[in-house]
Amino acid sequence: MEALLKGSKSGVARVYLLIEISDNGWGMPKSQVDAGFSRFGEIRLELQGSSLWLFLAKKMVLQPGATIDLEEKGGTTLVIFFPKLILGTIV
Repeated sequence: MEALLKGSKSGVARVYLLIEISDNGWGMPKSQVDAGFSRFGEIRLELQGSSLWLFLAKKMVLQPGATIDLEEKGGTTLVIFFPKLILGTIV
């Protein structure tokens, strides 16, 4: 985990918390990311699997200002950005 600055559309830098979770599996091609985030979406690889964990991760993560994305790096890396909270307010 690390904290970083991320530019917003208004041009003001905001502080975010970055969390990356990786596995060393087959990886997930960009063409299958949407299916990966859908409930019980199937990922078409040599070995098929259910992506319920991605669906649940997205449901838990998405809050105002948070983003979630996948990257293919040998395995799959789940990348989550959370806006940093200071005294109960979003910075």
